[in-house]
Order: sequence, then C-alpha cells, then structure tokens
Amino acid sequence: MTSLDRQSEVTILDQNRRLVARITADITIWNSVAIRTTILSAWEERGNPEAVILDLGNVRHIDSSGVGALLELANRAKKAGIPFSLCRLQEPPRRLLDRTGLYGLFQVYATVGEGMLGLPIETSGNLEPNAGGKTMQETIQCNPSGAKRRDFSDEDERDSNHSHRMLWTVAVLILAGLIAAGAYGYRMIGPYGSSLKLLPAMQDQIVTVGRRINSADEALRSWTSQRDAWAKRLSRVEARVDGTLRTARKQAEEIVARTQQHMQALDERAENLQAKVDGIQSAQQSTDTRLSGLQEQLNQIQATNGQEVERLREELLQSRNGEDATLASLTHQIASVDERSGQSQSDLESLHREVDRERIGFEVAVNHDRELAPGINMDVSHTDVSHQRFDGWVWLMPDRRTIWIHGRGLQQPLVFYSRGDDRPREVVVTRVTKYTVVGYLLEPRQNAASD
Repeated sequence: MTSLDRQSEVTILDQNRRLVARITADITIWNSVAIRTTILSAWEERGNPEAVILDLGNVRHIDSSGVGALLELANRAKKAGIPFSLCRLQEPPRRLLDRTGLYGLFQVYATVGEGMLGLPIETSGNLEPNAGGKTMQETIQCNPSGAKRRDFSDEDERDSNHSHRMLWTVAVLILAGLIAAGAYGYRMIGPYGSSLKLLPAMQDQIVTVGRRINSADEALRSWTSQRDAWAKRLSRVEARVDGTLRTARKQAEEIVARTQQHMQALDERAENLQAKVDGIQSAQQSTDTRLSGLQEQLNQIQATNGQEVERLREELLQSRNGEDATLASLTHQIASVDERSGQSQSDLESLHREVDRERIGFEVAVNHDRELAPGINMDVSHTDVSHQRFDGWVWLMPDRRTIWIHGRGLQQPLVFYSRGDDRPREVVVTRVTKYTVVGYLLEPRQNAASD
C-alpha cells in the first residue's frame, strides 16, 4: 500500500456553537492538507463558531507539514477573533512543539472538557446532546481520491510554503530578539560590569535557537526530497499513461484499416453477385420468350389438326355409304392424325417441363455444406483446378438420398429426380477454383408444379 492509499478521519462535533474536531490519525505531509481542508469546510458550513477545539488524543506524530496546518488554523482563528485550543496533546507532538518554540502559540488543555471549561459557557464541557436533543456529527474521509475530492494541488503548495515561512519567521524573530538583547547588554556593559555574566546564558540560548533552526531546515529538506520523489513518480506514471494511449491509438488505427479492407471486399463481392443476378434475369427473359414462341406453335398445330379432323369427319359423313376400304383408309388417316397430335402434345409437354425451370446460381466452398434449394444440399470435398473437376455429394430431402459426385467437369449436368416429383433437376458447374465451386441449379418452378 502506497502513501497515497492512506486514509485519515476527522470527526466534526458541533456542540453549542463550538466546533470540535476529533482527529484520529497522525498529521503528516500525506494528510495535513486534507485535514485542514475538512476543518475549514466544516467551519465555513457552520459559519463562524464561538470557538475551535482540536482533539489530538489519537495523534502520535506530527511532522512539519502538520505543524504548518495547525499554525494556519490558529492564525485564521486569531484573525476571526475566535479562541483556538489543542486538547489531549500526546507527548511526541508536545516535544516537537516545544523544540520548535511553537508550544506557547497554542492554548493547550489536558482534556476536551477542560478546553470547553476554559471558554465562557454554562455547560459542563462534556460532549453531550444540547438542549434541543441534537448533536451534529459527521465523519469525513480525508482521502484525496474520495467522493468529495477537490483539487488542492496549488493551494497545498502555497499552504506548505506559508507554513515554512511562518517557521522561519518565528526562528528569525527569536534570533533577532536574542541579538537585540545582546546589543543592549553590550551597551550596558560599561556601567554594569556584572552583566557580563549573562553572556554564557545568551550563548546557550543562541545555540538552542541554532539547533531549532537546523531541525526546521532538516524537516524542510525532508519535505523537499519527498516532493521531488513524488514528482518523479508522477512523471513515470504520465509516461506510462502516454505509452498506453499511443498503443491504444495504434490498435484503433489498425482495426479501422482492417474494417475498411473488409468493407471493400464486401462491396466487390456484392458487385459480383449483382452481375450474376443480372445474368440470371437475362437468361430467364430469354427462356420466357422461347416458351412463348413454343406455345404459339403448339396452338397453331392444334388448330391445324382440329381443322383437318373436322374435314375428315365431313368427308367420312359424306362417304358413309362408300366402300369399306375407303372407310378404313379414312379411319387410318384419322388415327394417324390423332397419333401425331398426341405425339406433338407429349413433345410440347416434355419441352414445357424442360424449359419451365428456375435457374438458381450457387457458390459452394470446399468442405462446407450449402443448401442450393429447399431439400437440396451440396458439399464439395475436393477440387482440381488444372482439370476443372471436383468431388462431392448432393443430399436430397425428404428422400434422404445421397448422390455422390466423382471427377465431374464443367458443363456436365448432374440430372436427378425426386420421389414425389417426376420432373428432372440439374446441377451444372461453370467454374472450379482452389477454394470454391461456382454453378447453377435448374429447379422446376413452383407454379408449374401446382399446375
């Protein structure tokens, strides 16, 4: 767990217009800004309270940033004319404030009750519900990544610099006071020789002040090194994020390029299919024209045969009393005419069945099953591009019958019949490639079947 994952809690208590902030974590560079922001936010939400009390009973350590935050809160309270005090201060933070000479800048009480008693109020000082029976309490997570996160980067840096300037200002003021005292003693050394005895004590105080300044300087250097380390880590994170974004952008560009190629291939295939459909429509129109001509010829033949039959019948009626040979001849002629008419009708029906079929184009991939028409499936197992031949099979439903294909070439019709229909069906292949077989199926029309 990194330092950014640490959380600290601040519990805000509003007791009779007194703002009590109970801090339950050490105040360091990692959370001092969040703690200060939480207290100031509660301060602004409640208006100007009558007093501000910090409960530090659970705080075992305070670094220079934490001291700066306490000094800023105390300075704001002083400007607003509001009492500011620290309660239940532990020994390590107390020693830190004492070494830096800042202990005297705060009002320190042993307990929160004493801190409350140190103010002009009438209650006992315990944090019990007020007269209205209400005690406002809220726990605010001082996590920079929490739901109430606000961007305090510039403000944090200004607050930290302000805290260090206050430390240096206090140290300089103490040093200036000691120098002024030394100068004043030197002026008085003439008439008061006994004042020279004060010089060793003043020297000890100067040494003490120097030690305090060195301690503050070390704390400042530590904070600076920590800030530089975090700046380097942030730079590495930004570089990693930039690399990830570049990779994602490159992948997106590749996907777009592949998609465009795929769309272009689909467009080309659609154009080929449209050309095939146009060819099929043209062939169908030619077949329809041929069928119409044959139908007209059949009508003419039937009309001619009818006229001849009627003429023969009239001659037969006129020569009913003629010779038997003539009657037999006429009968034979009539039979011959009927036979020719029946043969013409049979030939026409056969030609009609052959022509009145629907042409269905197909393209079957190798080792892939494809339905050519309802109840007719085709599978290609091998292709020979050099000889334009292929192997495979045709599956017929509902006959549940398989027709095997071995070495069949181009324009070699595969003719088969269905058990429920005596009309022929043909599979013709027009092109054989390495991966596909292209051709068409001649299927009887549905309207012809119904007729």
